Amino acid sequence: MPYLEETHIRIHHAESIPFLVDKEVSAGRLFTAISSSKSLYLAIDLPDMVFLTGTIFHIPFETLNYLKYRSCEDNREGSWLLKFLHCTPNLKKLTLVKVKRMTLTPDQVPLCLLCSIEEIKITFYMTKIAEQLRVASYLLKHGLHLQKFIVNLPVEQTDQSRVIEELLCLGRGSDKCQLSIV
Repeated sequence: MPYLEETHIRIHHAESIPFLVDKEVSAGRLFTAISSSKSLYLAIDLPDMVFLTGTIFHIPFETLNYLKYRSCEDNREGSWLLKFLHCTPNLKKLTLVKVKRMTLTPDQVPLCLLCSIEEIKITFYMTKIAEQLRVASYLLKHGLHLQKFIVNLPVEQTDQSRVIEELLCLGRGSDKCQLSIV
């Protein structure tokens, strides 16, 4: 299969589209078609991601070097995102935008965090700061090859100095990791 350089996918509510009878099969076909991408921008606008399960997590994204994941709804991406990272063993760069929660499993850390990710950028937003700090802590702790960890804090953040202080105190799995707060 030829490699795709860059893929942009936006999955949104498709209940009104009659030909999508089996959403899981359709999602499996889509993810199989893009599994050779080197760079993937994935935006999900769904309140319920239950159909993004099953076969998707058996599709290897071995050539994926960069993933930008954007969550647009308060969906159940928590466990989905971590499971998807298990399919990306060679991921070098990860950008997370509007990720409101992530189900973290210390006993099942994605291989890409332990072996290949060199840069993570995470955009915080004004709510659920404690949850976002928990995600940042997990990524920093398990990112054994991290060189850069960039946190984008909103300007309006009232507790910005407290959040910065907490970020600076988080443990890191890589001695080479530099934390940048913008």
